[in-house]
Amino acid sequence: MPTVRERLGRHAPLFVLAFALIFPLIEGSLGLGMMNPLLRILTSVMLAMGLNIVVGFAGLLDLGYVAFWAIGAYCVGWMASGHFSTIKVHVMSGLPEAIPGIHLSIWLIFPIAAVLTAVFGVLLGAPTLRLRGDYLAIVTLGFGEIIPKVFQNGDDIGGHNLTNGTAGISGLDAPQLGGATGDAMLGLGWGTWGPLNLLPWYYLAIALCVLCYYVSVTMQWSKLGRAWMAIREDETAASAMGIHCVNAKLWAYGIGASLGGLAGVYHGARIGSIFPSSFQFYISIAVLCAVIIGGMGNVWGAIVGAFVVEGLNFWLLPSLTSWAAAVGLDIDFSSWNMLIFGVLLVVMMLYRPQGIFPSKSRKLVFDDEPGRPGDQHYPGGMHGPDGDGPHTPMPSPPGPGIPATPGIPAQELADVAASHRLAPERVVQQPAAPARPLPASVRFPRYGAGSNPFDRRADPDIEVAPA
Repeated sequence: MPTVRERLGRHAPLFVLAFALIFPLIEGSLGLGMMNPLLRILTSVMLAMGLNIVVGFAGLLDLGYVAFWAIGAYCVGWMASGHFSTIKVHVMSGLPEAIPGIHLSIWLIFPIAAVLTAVFGVLLGAPTLRLRGDYLAIVTLGFGEIIPKVFQNGDDIGGHNLTNGTAGISGLDAPQLGGATGDAMLGLGWGTWGPLNLLPWYYLAIALCVLCYYVSVTMQWSKLGRAWMAIREDETAASAMGIHCVNAKLWAYGIGASLGGLAGVYHGARIGSIFPSSFQFYISIAVLCAVIIGGMGNVWGAIVGAFVVEGLNFWLLPSLTSWAAAVGLDIDFSSWNMLIFGVLLVVMMLYRPQGIFPSKSRKLVFDDEPGRPGDQHYPGGMHGPDGDGPHTPMPSPPGPGIPATPGIPAQELADVAASHRLAPERVVQQPAAPARPLPASVRFPRYGAGSNPFDRRADPDIEVAPA
């Protein structure tokens, strides 16, 4: 029967989802002012779960993940605005047909952006299939730097204004669930998607996080997910066991990039404007640190890591500044964000390098430390099937007793009996051991020294040629 802890762990996603659904009511009644920072944190949760597929599951170090976020955001700018004013395309937008530009429903842009970013993820992964470690990190870093620069200088590409340069793309269409009248009938302010009504954006973020969680958990325990983890542990051994490493890596890049594209679509639609300055390199580092601090290879670890890193930057430090001002202290904690973040990283790497919620495999790796209790009985630092504690002594098989070596004192016999959960009388003495047999060369002279005809060194008359 499963224990209470196992049952709670099995239903933990439902408990967390229920709390997330009622959190706006709690936040509104207490006046915590967390809704706006929480939207940014939930965006980072999507990014962390997408990067966890690449880094945590497949073990592919990616320092340019912000590029997929930027591609997803610009998909909204291209498909839900009047940027391309020379054409008129309207698909389920709910806007008048006379408005120029491409205006697609936001619900159509999500799958389109996911497919497009997956294609770019495969294009990134194709030239890195032969690379590992630092070399892979350098290539992904270059990709992460190229894409934002292309968007920044994309106002004149072959005579076409693709991204509007540093000015960005503004005036994006607001999401709709059936027109203004239909949205208003749904209540909860769904008919007014704006910066002052954050409730619909919050529930949309929760829905996207649930989707990313479902994809991550489903892929983790699938055949492809097990192939990723085999490649992460030892790519050479995985290839020798028949895993197609090329296809598995490309799938990891594509699926991880698609989740980053979903986060980019949500970010662009919520902000209503897209600027290339919003997609800097430090965002990739922040998301990677969230995955490492939370626990690589664990979906819940990526979620908790995103809350820790982004919650520290967007909610805790500004709140500390306001609380200090309330008591008369002029301290701007927001200016210390990088200092506090650096100290947090150093402390985590020193005292818990496996992360807050590590995966089982990484937990076993970091538990493999000498000098811990029980290492003399369980070599390699293993303290049980899961690395959590000593092995439970197995019950002895039925029989007359356990043989003991002759000459053992009575106290040691009692210890042996106690370790096997036996009564002392069940530990019986063996008869005296027979004398040590003679060497084989004495019992079988034909196999003695110098009897091997192929051993040229045994004959002193034969000069052995050098190898």
